[in-house]
Amino acid sequence: MDFFLKRIPAFSRALGELDSDEDDSINESTEVDDFLDVAGVPVDFERVVSDLSFKHIIVSIGPIQTAFISGALCVTKEHLIAKLPFILPIYSGADKTARTYAFVYFVSPSEKSTLIITLPYVRDNIHHSQKVVVDKLLHQIVSSGQTGSGPDLLVLCTREVHEYRASSVPSESFVRVIHSDPRENDQSLPFPKLEQPNILSGFPAEFFTYAILRSIRSMLLVLYYVPQDNPGYAWQSVNELFRKITPLEQFSDVFVSFPSKWDLPEDAVLRKACISLICGNKPSLMDQMYT
Repeated sequence: MDFFLKRIPAFSRALGELDSDEDDSINESTEVDDFLDVAGVPVDFERVVSDLSFKHIIVSIGPIQTAFISGALCVTKEHLIAKLPFILPIYSGADKTARTYAFVYFVSPSEKSTLIITLPYVRDNIHHSQKVVVDKLLHQIVSSGQTGSGPDLLVLCTREVHEYRASSVPSESFVRVIHSDPRENDQSLPFPKLEQPNILSGFPAEFFTYAILRSIRSMLLVLYYVPQDNPGYAWQSVNELFRKITPLEQFSDVFVSFPSKWDLPEDAVLRKACISLICGNKPSLMDQMYT
């Protein structure tokens, strides 16, 4: 873990500036708004969360991980308890920005209640408001008076295979994991550990950093995927990626069973985002999907 504390940008920044005045200079009112309820009306998120009891927090970053969680836990719009609007740049270093949302769901299958945070439409671009978003999402949750040792945190994100650094890179999609407990042995983890010289940044590192600095038991799972050039094969490729993640069933009691067949998400925007991601976000390929 010392390696990741040094190598993950969010770790080093959080460790050095956690209580600094510099963070206070970020204009939260313009970049991160207030929580909204299902109808889009401002809601007291602290009060909403304090009325809930849950064992697990799952964070899905990106459309594929969000679609996976939605299918695995049967998450619907009826489970939505709040959403957080915020502004992020569309492209790294560009002035053009876009408004997007973090969605918070609560599902309670028997006694295994779970709080789910999804950021389905964010990009990997690094921006200082990401830390503000994560702090605003998790602060009320971890301080909401949960009983016992508190909930654990599972973060799921995606990266393209070419971003993986190793002497030999698999030709197929694969999964790597980072665990908050350095004493955790390889046999207890559902996937191989993410090793140096690989680093993570952006939202995945911000969520994991938050958990580490507050001694929250956490695991970060990275799905390295191979972009698909054949748009007609795109959703089948997404299904194959889902199957890559299903060993999570061995890790957490949240995942009792997975669908034998992954259907298209009901959310058409999410479905399009999954296909766009697996096609390498190439508009020309997306056009072929609908012609």
